[in-house]
Amino acid sequence: MLTTPERNAFIILGLVAIAILGVAVVIESLGTAPFATRFSEETADGTLASITGTIEKQTIIKDGGHRILIVNGTTVFIPGSAGSGLALSRGQTVTIYGIVSTYQGEKEIMVKKSADVHIV
Repeated sequence: MLTTPERNAFIILGLVAIAILGVAVVIESLGTAPFATRFSEETADGTLASITGTIEKQTIIKDGGHRILIVNGTTVFIPGSAGSGLALSRGQTVTIYGIVSTYQGEKEIMVKKSADVHIV
């Protein structure tokens, strides 16, 4: 049998767990858009950024099905796992969310999941 302080502690722990779960569900439902900053060449690596523009070029790499897009002069890398089910073509206007990284001396945005690519 639990003592009163132990019972109270379990109740408090349960309420905290429920609160954390609720916050996690709300944050997940918001998606990445509210947390992203607008991409620029000065954006630091590791930052969640967004870019909106027209697809100027698309290259699909045979090994792995990765895609490389050029959107407003910026390289966007979409791994094969994140690009499945996306129907993208040159001339489409898109909003893309991803993590900024530097590859071969140039800034690029790397997409983590297909839900981060929105056709406008």
